[in-house]
Amino acid sequence: IKSGGGLSDPNVVKMVIQNGPKRLKELMGFGVDFTKNENGQLDLVLEGGHSTKRVVHSNDHTGLDIITALRSYSQRKKNITFYENQQCIELLKADDGSVKGIQTLNKIKNRIDFFKGKVVVMATGGSGQVYKYTTNPNCATGDGVSLGIKAGAMISNMNFVQFHPTALYSDSSVQLDLITESLRGEGAYILNSKGKRFLLNYDSRGE
Repeated sequence: IKSGGGLSDPNVVKMVIQNGPKRLKELMGFGVDFTKNENGQLDLVLEGGHSTKRVVHSNDHTGLDIITALRSYSQRKKNITFYENQQCIELLKADDGSVKGIQTLNKIKNRIDFFKGKVVVMATGGSGQVYKYTTNPNCATGDGVSLGIKAGAMISNMNFVQFHPTALYSDSSVQLDLITESLRGEGAYILNSKGKRFLLNYDSRGE
C-alpha cells in the first residue's frame, strides 16, 4: 500500500501477497532456476518501495528465464496454439457490439489473417516508444490501447504510465539499457547532472 502511494486497491494487494509464494513455487516447477545464495536458499534482493529483501531473481535475466519457462510449458499444452509474427491491426465486432475476433498482419507471409474467438483478451504491453528515451522494446508503441479505443473498450487509469526509473544513458542511442532496481537496494544513489542526490527532496526514503 505504501509503495503504491496509497492508490493501490487493497483487495488486489492482499491477493498478490497471499498468492505470491504459490505462484513462485509454480514457476520453479515450470523450470525457472531462481538464484540461490551460499546457503542454498533463494537469494532475495531489495527493490524500490520495499522495506525488506523479498524479491527473487534469476541471475541478471529473470524476465527472459520466466518467459522461456512459461513458453516451453504452454507449448506442451494441446489446447494452446501459438501464432507468431502476427500483429493485430483491428478488433472484429459482432452485430451486438461484442468483440469476437481479430484481424492481423502476418509478417512472414505478408498477408491479412483473421481469427475468430468467443472471447478476446488484450495483453498489449506498454507505450514506452512514445518517449524519446526508453528501456521498452521497439514494439511497445501503445497501439493496443488505440485498438481498444477504436473498438469501444473502456479505457481507465491513463494517467499511470509505467517506466523504469534508471537506465544507462547513451548519446548515440535512444533505446537505453535498463539498470536494475536492486542496485538501489544495495545502496546505490541516483545523482543529477551536477552529481547531487535529489530524490530526498521528494520522498524521505530517497532511492
